[in-house]
Amino acid sequence: MHSLTARRKTAITCAVGALMTGMLWPSAGVRGSVTKWSSEGLKSSAIRTAPAAPVFDEKARLAELAQRRTRVTQAIGPNAVVILFSTEPRVYTNDVDYQYRQENNLYYLTSLKQKGATLVLLPSNPQLPEILFLPRRNPAAETWTGHMYSPQEAAQRSGVKEIWEASEFEPFMSAIRNRQPYWPKADKVLMASQPAAANTAPGFETLFSAAAKNEAELYLLVPNDRESKEYGHEQRFAADWAKTATGFAIRNASPTFAEMRLRKSPMELQLLQHAIDISTEAHERAWAAAGTAKWEYEVDAEVAYTFKLRNADNWGYQISSAQAQMQLRCTMRNRRGQSSRVTSY
Repeated sequence: MHSLTARRKTAITCAVGALMTGMLWPSAGVRGSVTKWSSEGLKSSAIRTAPAAPVFDEKARLAELAQRRTRVTQAIGPNAVVILFSTEPRVYTNDVDYQYRQENNLYYLTSLKQKGATLVLLPSNPQLPEILFLPRRNPAAETWTGHMYSPQEAAQRSGVKEIWEASEFEPFMSAIRNRQPYWPKADKVLMASQPAAANTAPGFETLFSAAAKNEAELYLLVPNDRESKEYGHEQRFAADWAKTATGFAIRNASPTFAEMRLRKSPMELQLLQHAIDISTEAHERAWAAAGTAKWEYEVDAEVAYTFKLRNADNWGYQISSAQAQMQLRCTMRNRRGQSSRVTSY
């Protein structure tokens, strides 16, 4: 059984790990007022409130997303295709799913949070450099699924102007597999980047020529795990493609995105700073609460409150040691009389 002080420390460490990013100790580089400490905890008046979220011009935001997609296509070259699937919903129990969180890299290129979306990038195709496959809206089903993007909303959010119905993905990829141009029927095109008269599906010559020489590449997020829960869809697709298609070598797109993330744009730096500001405020609220709190959930509630109050979208990091194999596992107990523990493995 931990002492009360130890439990408070555990609660603070575990709770803040859910925030977008964190700072464990005060630093001269942190924005806000000077903080004074006492053995009785941090007074509420000294808590540094996170500034308002940065506001970006919509054209600049869309240009940032377009630039990211361009960097991906430049990195993989003209003889390749990139496919990014949405995260598959994970069942919590029966007909209840866990809270949905979009696949990081698809979100990085589109800002789309909806399940069922698929992005295809075709670097060598000037007519169809990018296609977004999106489920068609069903207002009756949205009672259960929640709001789904209309084509206009998806285009406004992502900047991708060529949007086809999700059901067209399989016939499109089947045509690519057989090295045949493809264009869906008019009612399956939810939004077109070109006038209808121009939609004759040209632009595949470079890709198909590379495939004929066994020089084409198909990029997916396929980890080395034998069976990945997060990227199971990608692994199944890659396995099926390898059995039925020739001319395309399957590549893992993860290193490409990892390299991109090493260099942050000015817009990303502003967002990171805001995430740090939120985490700093949450830390300080938790420290202030720890001075008088009796139970861990009281401290945890301060962190959760700050997280929601500042409109933090989701967590951005997990607490871990310097070694990738080591992870700090936090277990918090919310019922009185039960202890908390911290286990490293």
